Amino acid sequence: MTAPSRGGQHLAIRYGLGPYPGTHGEVICSAKLVPVVGPHSPIRELKEPFIQENSSILIADRTGETDGTEFCRATYFCGRNWTGAQVESSTSFARADLALQAAICGMGVALGRTLLVEDDIHNGFLIPIGKSVATKAKYWIVTTASFSATPTYREIRKFFKEEVQNSAQVYAL
Repeated sequence: MTAPSRGGQHLAIRYGLGPYPGTHGEVICSAKLVPVVGPHSPIRELKEPFIQENSSILIADRTGETDGTEFCRATYFCGRNWTGAQVESSTSFARADLALQAAICGMGVALGRTLLVEDDIHNGFLIPIGKSVATKAKYWIVTTASFSATPTYREIRKFFKEEVQNSAQVYAL
């Protein structure tokens, strides 16, 4: 992160395990994983047991599978106590947003995570088809130590926390 005095960014929102060395970081909220499909997907009526028994329909986010954030099928299966379930996938993408777009288009089941899918669920683009599972990764507001001491930072932090709280009350994933 570039120091604000050089005209760079003042803060960032990060999803991960944190804290991030050399920065001031605060947790905004925890995250959950939830399996989602598009509204026209024939899978939408089959619900969870089908996911466990047919994991090849899962659309993978390759980055989430390997970056240590636990944004992956193995974490979801473990959180559901689905021991022995296969976690292979026939379709994968390098980014979560692409996996979610594939689910919207009916290509299979993607894992959505808190703050990334609520609007698409609310607007009918995605349908949750299983229970949510908490992850160790969280959303963090990250900045420099000097900027964290400013009134501007405190107002921005307050805004983000209020927005997350409002989202949690509306969507309750």
